[in-house]
Amino acid sequence: MAFEQTPLRNVTISSSFWSPILACARERIIPALINSQKALGHWYCLTWPPGHNVKPHPFWDSDIYKTIEAACY
Repeated sequence: MAFEQTPLRNVTISSSFWSPILACARERIIPALINSQKALGHWYCLTWPPGHNVKPHPFWDSDIYKTIEAACY
């Protein structure tokens, strides 16, 4: 017996446990991650021109993608 998938847009979380955690992530954690990554120069790897004298770390972009993924939920 297979479960029917529910579109994400039809899901709301209103529990007294998860709502404060999601609000904290939305209002504090995700902005702090973005500010930290920008302060460390990680976001510049997305616009890095080939041949530039400073080469970004190969995994900086994955950290940015993980932050974007967290912001999507």
